[in-house]
Amino acid sequence: MIVGGKKVIVREVQQDIYHKLRGDGYSDALARIYAGRGALPSQYLEKSILRKDNLQQAALAGEIIGEHIISGNTICICADYDADGVSGLAVVARSIRAFGGKVISKCPLRTVGYGLNKYMVQEAKNEGCCALITVDLYG
Repeated sequence: MIVGGKKVIVREVQQDIYHKLRGDGYSDALARIYAGRGALPSQYLEKSILRKDNLQQAALAGEIIGEHIISGNTICICADYDADGVSGLAVVARSIRAFGGKVISKCPLRTVGYGLNKYMVQEAKNEGCCALITVDLYG
């Protein structure tokens, strides 16, 4: 299907998943999204960074970021140019700036594709960044 000159993929909704999710109290929209992907939310959460065991190093990451802020180092934040990447970048950048940190941001060129790449890393290095944080860079 073409919408606004762009190709849109319409996924077939798997009815068994859709009805299970509706029965579990999910909205029609969320049930259709998950059922269109052929997966239940728990299947996504198993891979999610939101899992508690994936956040075991969060305190250490906070300490490292804090040390860079205190030292006056510039921190580069790299994110994809999609909605969740740019939103995540904004949240992280604003948070670090709220603590007085210096931040620059990088998103991959559309011609290069999604994900962190050597050009972004080299640019950050050339601009004097001492730390690099990735946000939503699944590649």
